[in-house]
Amino acid sequence: MSQTLPLHEALKALKLDPSQPVRARVDGELTVEVRAVSDEGGGKKTVGDLLREIGRWEGETGTDLDALFVRQRSNRRVPDLP
Repeated sequence: MSQTLPLHEALKALKLDPSQPVRARVDGELTVEVRAVSDEGGGKKTVGDLLREIGRWEGETGTDLDALFVRQRSNRRVPDLP
């Protein structure tokens, strides 16, 4: 994942090697990281399934998770929608 690709090229690269995430340029201001995830269970995943894929969250309460994410300096407040 060394370079940022236009979105359509990033998706092609991901199909060629789904084990490696790729950076995709959506527009002049937005770049995202795209990665393939397993489609076990027919694509029906719970929030717990998704959280398990990114880290060990078992046993954490909602309040604990809120506090964890609030501590992250990189988090930006999302403005209220009209």
